[in-house]
Amino acid sequence: MRPRTEIPAAQVGVIRRAMLAAPTPSTFQRLPCLWLRARQALSTEAIAQTVGLSVSHVRRVWSDYLQGGLAAAQGRPKGGRHRQNLTVAQERALLRPLQAQARTGQLLTARSLKLRYETRVGHAVPDSTVYRLLARHQWRQIQPRPKHPKDNPRARAAGHPDRPLRLLFEDEARFGRMSSPIRCWAPAGCPPEVPTHRVREYTHVFGRVCPPDGEFISLILPHADTPAMSLYLAEVSRRHPDEHLLMFMDRAGWHQAKALVVPANLTGDWLPPYRPQGNPQERVWREVRRQPFGNHGFASMTAVEAALERRLRELEAAPALRQSLTGWNWIVKVTLNAK
Repeated sequence: MRPRTEIPAAQVGVIRRAMLAAPTPSTFQRLPCLWLRARQALSTEAIAQTVGLSVSHVRRVWSDYLQGGLAAAQGRPKGGRHRQNLTVAQERALLRPLQAQARTGQLLTARSLKLRYETRVGHAVPDSTVYRLLARHQWRQIQPRPKHPKDNPRARAAGHPDRPLRLLFEDEARFGRMSSPIRCWAPAGCPPEVPTHRVREYTHVFGRVCPPDGEFISLILPHADTPAMSLYLAEVSRRHPDEHLLMFMDRAGWHQAKALVVPANLTGDWLPPYRPQGNPQERVWREVRRQPFGNHGFASMTAVEAALERRLRELEAAPALRQSLTGWNWIVKVTLNAK
């Protein structure tokens, strides 16, 4: 019979430290096979029963250890690109000339990229290879943002070279008597009940926030349309006559209307489409919907407007709260320069 091969005593501590630092559960399950053999001198069958592996698996771990040491006994890493036509750096070089076309919205098709790829590697590849390449380098199909051919941001800002620039985010919200229950704390055995209405009566609030300092300006208006938007922009401009205002907003119809009156010291720009979470003003509306409208019913629109006015005045008087709600890093750390 072939003599039993033993693990050197110096390796016992190394195996134990590797067990404690095992990166995956499968690695942690394989290493006790070696540790039990070294410390307890158990047989292969006893080790398999102790760790919950098959006898053949324990023997495979021992064979890997004898051939490649402790690193081989931890198992082969799963996943990865075992067969590749191009390295990641070569793929990046293949896509680099196409980035200029992508910035201008030129139509790059998967078919044209596939022909380019096949020319580079010298043989045919399936369509999935091209799509995986695009995903690996974070390319995706997106809708380009429309831009007027005569649009010139530098020319717009050049009209206010000596004025400080104030960054604003604007949005409108609708509040009324229709309410929906929201989650709240309650003791066990005491399910809360709140009044809910299905009365479709509303008023509208125009609001804009300046995240760097938390300033907030709001107006309660009966409608959300072009005249109301013109009135609100005039009020915002009146409060900052010596500043150039850069206001980001969504693409609501009254924001883009030809009849909209835009003050001379205000420049409007668009937020990305379908991204309400990118507008910090939405955080202010969420705060208003929780208090005083959360789990509360109103008997009339007069009561709605009174509660709404009271809450908006509280928010306008609390810049620290608004700054904590809207002061996201990518906004407050931007360098503003209107020149």
